[in-house]
Parts: sequence; C-alpha cells; structure tokens
Amino acid sequence: TMGGRLSLASSGDGARHGDGARRGDGARSDDAKRDAPKRTRRPWGSLRLPEDLVCSVLEWNDLRGRFACVVACSKFRDAQARLSPGFERSLVVGRFPLLATVLDDSCSTPPKQLFLSQKRLFESRGPFPSVAATVGLNTYTFSLEINLHRRVPGTPGTPGTPALETDHQTVYVGTGSPCGSETLGGLEFELPAGLWQRADDYMSVHHHHSCKARLMVTRRKSGVIERAQLFQGEVDDGDSACMIFEYYDVPRKRDSAALNWSLSKLIDLDMYADPMVNIHWSVPSRDARAGPSTVEARFMLMTPNDSDQMSLEDTSLVLEHYVDWTPL
Repeated sequence: TMGGRLSLASSGDGARHGDGARRGDGARSDDAKRDAPKRTRRPWGSLRLPEDLVCSVLEWNDLRGRFACVVACSKFRDAQARLSPGFERSLVVGRFPLLATVLDDSCSTPPKQLFLSQKRLFESRGPFPSVAATVGLNTYTFSLEINLHRRVPGTPGTPGTPALETDHQTVYVGTGSPCGSETLGGLEFELPAGLWQRADDYMSVHHHHSCKARLMVTRRKSGVIERAQLFQGEVDDGDSACMIFEYYDVPRKRDSAALNWSLSKLIDLDMYADPMVNIHWSVPSRDARAGPSTVEARFMLMTPNDSDQMSLEDTSLVLEHYVDWTPL
C-alpha cells in the first residue's frame, strides 16, 4: 500500500511536471507574479519634515520653485496655506522689481491678481483688434428735414456774435433709403414736385435767406429706440439745377478723453481723417425745376488734401460705432 501511494504520488508529480512543461515558461512566470507579495507604494507628500523647515524651503524658493513644491507635496501645500499673503507678495515683487517702488502694506490686491496684472502690463499687445460692422444700412431709418429761414446778422460791432434764424418754414420731412450702389455709402430721398423751385426762389430774394437740411438716423437696439445726428448745414454752393450743402463732420461719441485729445492734436497738425456727410439737392435739368427732385447724401472721408466717398463697409462702421447715439 505504501508503495502504491508513493507510486501514485510519483505519478501525480510526474503528471504535474509534465503539465508544467506543456504550459511553458510563460505560465510559470504568471504564477510567480500572482503568488509574489505585493509591495505597497509610499504616498507622495509623507516626508515628515518639521514645519519650520518646510516653510524655510518655501521661502527660499522663487515663484516657479514654490509652485513645483506645492504641486509635488501636500506638506508644502499645507505650509503654503499657513504662510501670510505678505510672503507671496514678496515673491511677486521679486519677479517684478518695479512693484517695489509703489507697493506697501496698504495694498490689498491678492498676490495672484497682482502677479497676473503686472504680467499683462508689459506683454506685447500686438496690432489693434479689427472692427467690423454687424448690421447693414437697411437696418436703420434715415430721416431728412429741409427748412427755409431768414438769417439775421449778429450784433454789429460785436465779433463772434452768432446770426439769428427767423421765419422758419419746414418744407419737407421724410425718410430715405440707401443708394443702389453695392460698394459706396450713400442715401437718396425723393422729394415731391415744386419744392426745389420754391427753395431756389426763396433764396434768390435776399442773400440773408437760406435753406437748411437736417439728417437723423434711428435704430432699435436691445428693445430701445436710439437716434443720432448725421448732418446739419446750409446750402453753400450750387447752379441752376443743383444745390450743394456745406460739408459737415459727423458728430461722434465724446466719452473718451484719450480719443478727444488724440483727434484734437491730429487736427492741429493737419493730419485728420474725419467722416463727413455731403448733401446734394438736384433736379434733372434747369427746365425741370418745378418737377420732382432728389436729395443725395454721401458719406465722405475728409483728409487735409482730399475727400473720398466711403465704402459701404466703412459707412456701416461709422453708423454702428462712431456716431453719438441718444435713447429716444
């Protein structure tokens, strides 16, 4: 019996050895990995250093070194949280020495915000951002008024006294539409028969008689109706079939002191480029003075040596971003 058990054991061992041989070295390797005791990893940040030593390490480092410490170890993170903001400010001043000339204990700006704002202060700003119009001329309402009046000269012997306007007669109020041009900025108003001749005859009576036009633009923005002045001026020139009104600067926003200063200096140096409106009131010919007439308003860019009609894109930009809008 003993021999039989030994024989069976030997047989089993032989079978097991045979199976191991058949499984190959790869299977034995897997068994060894599975049966080997697992090693526990020591967590990051468990350095058990004295607190004063950890704080000294942080104080010794600059901003970049401190960042590496607090990211790598929770002990450093806890020490950083206990340090006063004055320490962080000293690191910011070390990075940006100019701050040492103005920074004192009264500064309440958080160190992170102080760092980012000073960093942006001297970053390269690159070119000016591009500006684009978001709406076209068809989204606006353009209103025209034409009136006749008599100009009374100012007080004799008092230079600079403005002339008075009396006997106002409003002969036309209406709306117009953008011109047919797809590239240039302009407006057209169709006036009924007889108005052009009436204005021409009125101004021919006396040199104090004048004709004035007012042009207003209106838009709806965020549910609010806003309007702006585009033109206000009198007839300055003309011939037997056309009245030419004076050139008029488009009134602009005046809420930027920097822009006001810059533009005033450019004008003093004769280097301006101002958006303007030029108005022509015409009839087809001298023989058609009593018939219908057309008022054309052109958006111009006036420079010291020339004036060119603005493109449709530039006209849209002026209307959206340049003019002085007032809520209704």
